Amino acid sequence: MSAAAGAVTEALHELHTRFTGLRDGRPADYIPQLTRIDPDAFGPVSRCVGVRRSAPCRSGSACI
Repeated sequence: MSAAAGAVTEALHELHTRFTGLRDGRPADYIPQLTRIDPDAFGPVSRCVGVRRSAPCRSGSACI
């Protein structure tokens, strides 16, 4: 893993740790698919613009 990728991975882990227990607000309902997502299934996602390959969504993940 490159230094840049490692830094992004570390930052995502830090954000996940910091916000995983946050219970303020309510689940978004302005996009119908979001109403089906378990709020406890929180996880950060990163996407590179211009990358032509993508992985299929895992069962239970929020792919919209």
